[in-house]
Amino acid sequence: MRLTAVLFDLDGTLTESGEGIMNAARAGLSAVGREAGDSKMLKKLIGPPLSEGFSQIYGLGSEEIPNAIRAFRAYYESKGIFENKLYPGAAELLQTLEVSGKKLYLASSKPEFQAKRVLAHFSLDTFFAGVAGGDDSRDGGDKEKIMARLISAYAIDVRSAVMVGDRAYDVRAARSMGMPSIGVDYGYGSRRELEEAGASYIVSSIHSLQELLMRGLNE
Repeated sequence: MRLTAVLFDLDGTLTESGEGIMNAARAGLSAVGREAGDSKMLKKLIGPPLSEGFSQIYGLGSEEIPNAIRAFRAYYESKGIFENKLYPGAAELLQTLEVSGKKLYLASSKPEFQAKRVLAHFSLDTFFAGVAGGDDSRDGGDKEKIMARLISAYAIDVRSAVMVGDRAYDVRAARSMGMPSIGVDYGYGSRRELEEAGASYIVSSIHSLQELLMRGLNE
């Protein structure tokens, strides 16, 4: 296919954000008197909407989730957002794609203003033609709804676009939009998770991702 647009996830795809997210999750769980458990369990919160993660992974009830999310965001917005680093080669990847003429977009479950702050912090914001993030009043961080909003707002032709992400949520959202997907297993989702979700391609490094995107995708 002739590839003209690339949609990226953020956490676990362009940035290694686990430390900040896990510390924020500890703050959120502590606020409702819950134990966070080990890092393996906390890492499961990276990717899904917070309400879904707190409910399904930690069993929080509907009355606990809003308080946990408030405490999570209070920590994340003041400290956790900067406990973060770019994956090596991520900035160079975006620059190479931009120079080649591809339009770049960001679709993140993170609240949109936070996603934009992260991009600005790492001087990546100029690479993106459009950004869509979670909005509690509209989608609750649901990746499919976020991606649909992004595609509609920027009139993205899904026939010549691909979604790049590290979790099953990214892959399933792309499939629902009729787009191929590239799963990256260097992030927070496993190769098995990406395979079971139906990723069109799976790569294990930024270098391999760049090679695939630059040569184009086969039908």
